[in-house]
Amino acid sequence: MEVDVRTFAASSVIALMLLFGLAGRAVTPVEHGEAQILTPARWRAGKLERRAEAEVRRLRRDVEDIRSLMERGRPSPVDAMLLAQRVYAHERRGTSATAPARQAAIDAAQTVAEYASGAAERDEAVAAVNRAIDAVDALTPKPAEKDGKVFIPVVGG
Repeated sequence: MEVDVRTFAASSVIALMLLFGLAGRAVTPVEHGEAQILTPARWRAGKLERRAEAEVRRLRRDVEDIRSLMERGRPSPVDAMLLAQRVYAHERRGTSATAPARQAAIDAAQTVAEYASGAAERDEAVAAVNRAIDAVDALTPKPAEKDGKVFIPVVGG
């Protein structure tokens, strides 16, 4: 069985075109039911969105760790300081969209460390943790509820 080079080349080109077409269909952004051209600006915007989402997940974990440390009563000064250092290391850099929440998490961790060492009151630490929780919650829109029905906000263009 002999394969003609031209037939093989043509078959390879057709197979590659089908492969690229299927891959393009899978990654093409769709808005309002229409395929959108993936421009460099859209690519950067998507990249920033994914980065901000990862920051929010990390922020939630850090704030949850701070909250759980406070729930156990007066934390150990060493545990509180180690947590504060870890939170600072995580949150010192990021996107501008998460800056207020990152700063609130750093402040909460620092205030909890001060409370653990006796340099701050418990009420100050609780207030700082609550501010951090509120700041992180503000990054994720919640559906509105009215008369037992949930209304999910839809952004239109």
